Amino acid sequence: MVIKGRQSNYELLRILAMAMVLFLHSFHGSEHMSKSTFSFSIGFDYFLESLCMASVNAFVLISGYFSIKWK
Repeated sequence: MVIKGRQSNYELLRILAMAMVLFLHSFHGSEHMSKSTFSFSIGFDYFLESLCMASVNAFVLISGYFSIKWK
């Protein structure tokens, strides 16, 4: 399988994954740990954090796929 040219859909997904990784590094969700009640904002913060953790895997998979030298 030879990939010719740029595949902009994968490049866009990779850029989005990079942005989400940066968001994950700047995420400060630990302020919710002291609260014993669960609210919508806490649930939304956990949802965003889990989505950003999945973007790390997506970034690694996309980068690895395009780094393979097909013979």
